[in-house]
Amino acid sequence: MIPASIKLVKLILNFLALALLVSCATERGSLRRKEVKTEAPEGTQANQKKASPPVTYVARDVIDDIQAKELYESAVEAWRSSKRDLAIVRYNQYLESYPQGQYVDTSAMFLAQYWLRSRDPEKAIAPLMSLLALEPPSPNRDRALYLKAQAHYGLGQNQEALTTLESIEISRLSQ
Repeated sequence: MIPASIKLVKLILNFLALALLVSCATERGSLRRKEVKTEAPEGTQANQKKASPPVTYVARDVIDDIQAKELYESAVEAWRSSKRDLAIVRYNQYLESYPQGQYVDTSAMFLAQYWLRSRDPEKAIAPLMSLLALEPPSPNRDRALYLKAQAHYGLGQNQEALTTLESIEISRLSQ
């Protein structure tokens, strides 16, 4: 059981991190501006100087990035703590929730390699497909195709494995 004071410190640190990210994102201009229209209340004179409408910043992208990173890091931590099943669930949750996320490459490659080593090639194909669906294409695209070919071969789908291998650009594999 975590004492309340530690929870409070953790909450404060998370809030400060969020505030810092919002501040940085605001300076970069990556937050969307949403102008709120305000009308003068009834009974006021129309020639009064109107105040400029308040502007609110929508920090949804920043919050999504934080949640994505926390989910990814929880998967990594679960793996390090030998909680394999929990790690697999969290990596899959990450891929489903953030299909264009920052850690899609790492998560998909990790899951695919795990399932191939576990001799369950059928489960290796789904995470590889999420990586192969990325736009712009992932730098790990050819490695993902190679692992996908291995999975098809492991399933006895030799023609599919060969077709997948033929789509790999050999020149990029050595990089």
